[in-house]
Amino acid sequence: SSLSVADAPTMNDDHLESFTLGVRSTLTSLGLTGLRNVRGMAMHAITGACTGLRSLQLARSPVPALSMDGITRLRSLGVLSVTSAARTEATSILEVVRGVRGLRKVHLYDVGPLNDHGLHMLVHHQRSLTSLVLGPCGQLSQDYLATAIGRLPELTCLSLAGCSMLSDSALCVIAESLPKLRELLLTESDGFTDTGIYALENCTQLRQLTLHPVRNVTAAGLAVLC
Repeated sequence: SSLSVADAPTMNDDHLESFTLGVRSTLTSLGLTGLRNVRGMAMHAITGACTGLRSLQLARSPVPALSMDGITRLRSLGVLSVTSAARTEATSILEVVRGVRGLRKVHLYDVGPLNDHGLHMLVHHQRSLTSLVLGPCGQLSQDYLATAIGRLPELTCLSLAGCSMLSDSALCVIAESLPKLRELLLTESDGFTDTGIYALENCTQLRQLTLHPVRNVTAAGLAVLC
């Protein structure tokens, strides 16, 4: 079963814990959005009791990263999404993520600065990822970003935000290393030119491409992908 709780300003840890544990035996997907009064204590109980969880999605819910360490017990977890979590830090979350085996999708957006060390932890421990969403990526060195992403050959969906200086060479490495890529989203990334776009011809499975902005890419560059 699936449980989604959104924009419930009066719900606190006690409410969430009792509400969730009532369906713990069948719960496979849990989504929490906009729960401003949840501080993380409920997460320990949820991850300890709802062992069949396959998908956990947190958005605009200030759950501290230390309260998420219980997800390492979720052996069936395949999808983890954390967005706009004001009390978390990207590095702290990735410390937890590396202890989870078998993740297929990891979405981390607006959870604090992501650096090369954090990305290394993610890639080293989650080689079977098929979907990866990261942002903002402004503190990542672009050469390492490309090299690290290239170690995830099963990726079919890649979304990177805030890689302002993503270069042609970095885009070439990504394109050559991800033969199964079907969706590529690059936002706030304008360091590449037509040369980088030409490299995407190597992604023969590519079906969806989103680029914003495209200041240094010409219509001729985009035409090769049509």
